[in-house]
Amino acid sequence: MKKKVLLVVGLILSMALVLAACGSSSSSSSSSSGSSDAKSIADQGDITWTYAHTGRNGDAIDQYAKLLKKNMEAEFPNVTLKLSGNAKLGNESQRMELVHDDGVEFAQFLFLELGSSVPAAEGLGINYILPQDSDKLTYVVQDGKAIKYLNGLLADKGYQALAWYPESYSCITSNKKLTTDMSSLKGQKIRAMNSSIDVANAEGFGASAQTLDYSEIYSGLQLGTVDGQMNPPSIIAANKYYEVQKYMLLTHHECVLDVSCVSPSLWKSLSDSDKEKIQEVFNKTNAEAIKDRDKTDKEALETIKKAKPDMKIIEMSDDQINTWAKTAGEKAKKVYLKDAGEDGQKFLDLLQEDIDHENK
Repeated sequence: MKKKVLLVVGLILSMALVLAACGSSSSSSSSSSGSSDAKSIADQGDITWTYAHTGRNGDAIDQYAKLLKKNMEAEFPNVTLKLSGNAKLGNESQRMELVHDDGVEFAQFLFLELGSSVPAAEGLGINYILPQDSDKLTYVVQDGKAIKYLNGLLADKGYQALAWYPESYSCITSNKKLTTDMSSLKGQKIRAMNSSIDVANAEGFGASAQTLDYSEIYSGLQLGTVDGQMNPPSIIAANKYYEVQKYMLLTHHECVLDVSCVSPSLWKSLSDSDKEKIQEVFNKTNAEAIKDRDKTDKEALETIKKAKPDMKIIEMSDDQINTWAKTAGEKAKKVYLKDAGEDGQKFLDLLQEDIDHENK
């Protein structure tokens, strides 16, 4: 009899433990994927979120941030999106760390900064790796398999990417003579970001790469620390680099991409419905910003011409760009595959699939 009682008690205890474990598992799963019973943003009263970025003086990033603010506040009337630009909350790597560690709700940073965590992301920066056509580029950075693959790698490292925004293509400025012959760059000291890919890009042109922080570019050009630099026209105009440069060569060699991420704790606290709304806000902002990108570049070039009429701005034909593209990215590609390994090769394969899809 005692044995039967003990057996029944044991079974009851075992069932209780199983039920407790199931309850615990269910709770954990719910909180990690966006709880269905999370309080809606609309029901939370006044909310202030911060978007940290590096934009200033009306450049492409600054315009993007203002457009995001307009769209976010239109979607959520009780939300104020505070814009903290001009790198006030830190440089690229510091903003990247800030949003990862829940120090700010949203942050933009240059894609090359991801190289320390996800080396495969740097493949986007190889000279002439991305299509020049605006519609094809939009597909690649928004709907392509390669970007989705990168988003998965980022998620594994604790980053929730919401948008990849292609600012524009970089061109080269210098105090020394530039021509459509790549040999004109040989030996010139060209500023590069502190990135193995960006350094290899400059060296791929035959230049001598010199790393400088973004905030040091103007003084570096002025003092002769470097002869030239690489950036999109809107960045050159907004920061007035043309004031201390003589030549501008429109190489269109590297698409400068910005990635916007949301803090893990905020994302985890949102309902699936609110997550979809926020993602749609970023999608809408991207579509509108990309639509105005060519206009922004043209306005920037006009600003430069008006401010410095003697600045020699050199256009390149499609044939000339195609000639440069055959060799200018080889050095960076080798460096990239060495750093990114199998993930890098898979990314390049998927990227080629995306480009082939758009070329059909």
